[in-house]
Amino acid sequence: MRCPFHRGASGLWARISLCGVKVAVEFDEGSTSQEFWRFLKDQGGGVPGQKDTWRGPSQWSVREGEAVDHVGIYIGNAELLWLYIKSGESRPSKERAAQMRRYSWTILEQMSDQRHGNNLDRNSTNGMSIAVRRPWACDDEEGWLDAAQWIREQCDRLHAIVGDGPDD
Repeated sequence: MRCPFHRGASGLWARISLCGVKVAVEFDEGSTSQEFWRFLKDQGGGVPGQKDTWRGPSQWSVREGEAVDHVGIYIGNAELLWLYIKSGESRPSKERAAQMRRYSWTILEQMSDQRHGNNLDRNSTNGMSIAVRRPWACDDEEGWLDAAQWIREQCDRLHAIVGDGPDD
């Protein structure tokens, strides 16, 4: 007998009928990153603007009333977490790149206690600041609380930079 699997809003599921008995089976299809995202939300409310829905490993945090720029949070790497400022401007421009460079320099100055990504110029051209990052083991749930606290702290610091606007 072939089991017909179906993909629905709640994940992967199947209905099986065998010997007059009908059974519905639902499979949890969530990734470890997705589970961590829910954990972050459940532990202290998550980050500003955190949605309940999973939109993939690149997530966003936006404070109400904040400028168009927002904080990007990448949790899809099993060994590294990173946060950065992403421009709300979708069109490349010299002004957007200059703004992202100013954010990056502010991050380097104000967040010197953190590990930073590189490629400042390339990231600026692509509408992003440099990242603050830290190692983690995605599949080690014992380290999730520490990772969630780190994300919230760095997210708040990046939001402060966005809210203040980088110095010219």
